[in-house]
Amino acid sequence: VMDLKTRTIVDSISVPGSAVQPAGPSLMEINADNSKLYATSKKDNLVHVVNLANRTLIKSIATGATQPFGLTFADDESRLYVSCVNSGSRGRIYLIDPITDTIVDSIIAGRGTYMSHHHASHVQ
Repeated sequence: VMDLKTRTIVDSISVPGSAVQPAGPSLMEINADNSKLYATSKKDNLVHVVNLANRTLIKSIATGATQPFGLTFADDESRLYVSCVNSGSRGRIYLIDPITDTIVDSIIAGRGTYMSHHHASHVQ
C-alpha cells in the first residue's frame, strides 16, 4: 500500500504466491466503493480478492485458463472481466460476479489475450 502523495510504502497486504516460481500479483483493480481489491496472479492462475477495510484475503478464484492478467469492471460493476493469456492456446475472458466473487461465464478470445479494457462510450 503506497501513499502516492509522499511516494512511500505505508503497509502491505499478503496474497499467496507461487511455490514453483516466486511471483507476485500482476495487475490490480479496485471496486468503486473501495471495499475490494482484485489482483491477478499469472503464475498461479488465480484472481485474489482482498478486503481493503481489514486488508485480508477474502478468497482466491481459480481460472481454468492459464495466466490471468488484465482486469476491468463493467460500468455498473455487475461484472469483473479477467483476461487470460492461456499460453499455447486461445485466450479466455472470464466474467466474475463481484457480489459472490465467482466465475459466472467465460468467452474464448484470440491468442495473447493480455488485457481487458472497457470503454463506457461504446455501450449502447
